[in-house]
Amino acid sequence: MNDFVQFYMVSLTEILKKAHFIILFVAFAAGFSCSKDEIITHEQLIVPGNQKPPYNGIPSILVENYVTKIYIDLIGQKPTPEEKDTGVKYLLDNKLSDEAREKLISDVIAVQAYHDRLFQISTDLMLNGMGYDEIDDVRTEYEAVKDFYLQAGDTFFARFIENEVLKLQLVLDAPMDYQNKDISLNEYYSRLSFNLIYDEINMGSENFVISCFENLFKRKPTASEDSSGVSMVDGISSTILRKEGRTKLDFLNIVTQDPEFYQGRVLDAYSTLLLRPPNSEELGNATEKFITSGDYNQVQIDIVKTDEYAGFL
Repeated sequence: MNDFVQFYMVSLTEILKKAHFIILFVAFAAGFSCSKDEIITHEQLIVPGNQKPPYNGIPSILVENYVTKIYIDLIGQKPTPEEKDTGVKYLLDNKLSDEAREKLISDVIAVQAYHDRLFQISTDLMLNGMGYDEIDDVRTEYEAVKDFYLQAGDTFFARFIENEVLKLQLVLDAPMDYQNKDISLNEYYSRLSFNLIYDEINMGSENFVISCFENLFKRKPTASEDSSGVSMVDGISSTILRKEGRTKLDFLNIVTQDPEFYQGRVLDAYSTLLLRPPNSEELGNATEKFITSGDYNQVQIDIVKTDEYAGFL
């Protein structure tokens, strides 16, 4: 009996060893066969001429958010349901192409509300956030002061006040003049700086010069620029940024035509739309393009049509 059990156990052990070997062999063969089948199957999925998934796989909710963001940032208000649906459909129908994005953004920029928004952003920077109506109230008050001096027979002071009233009127006319392409953005910002409200915010020639550099160039003036700028604003012939002048208006014409003015607007655009400063390459390319074209709208379009702005990254 013991011999039989011993023989049986040895035989069973040998059988299990052989079975284990067979199982490993089959598993290896099956694994090799499966890997080969997977490769073949994968290759079969790559069909020449096959199309990418629609809209690059971007969920429609992100496209809806993108359209809404364009309206809020550029005109200060949400799109109507119809505007949003139309914008989303247009972008999706055109596979979110750069051309489609640019067309949609251009259409938004073309409305009156865009210029109202630009004016508010600009006066936030230059005039401590005074709105159109507030500026008009100041103009009306000084109009009354002018009339008072005229009635009192003081024509000299009346003419002085009238000149200030005209400057404020030019500020109020700036949005429509810019919309009609009657003035450039350079003139737009010159008007925002050349008025009694700006003077009251930045009292004195030195404060005026410093504020212009900070607001327009996004930096402080050097000691030499400060000294030359103050002299020019005070009516003394002087040279600043390699150009000569002897009045406050000369100073403003120089700083609003300088390459750093264009660079400053690019910095503002990135800060407003992307909430970050541009890198060196972005700043250089956008500034050069802006100087060449003079088209500030395109600066904004180039930012707003990016995947980063859209949130598609």
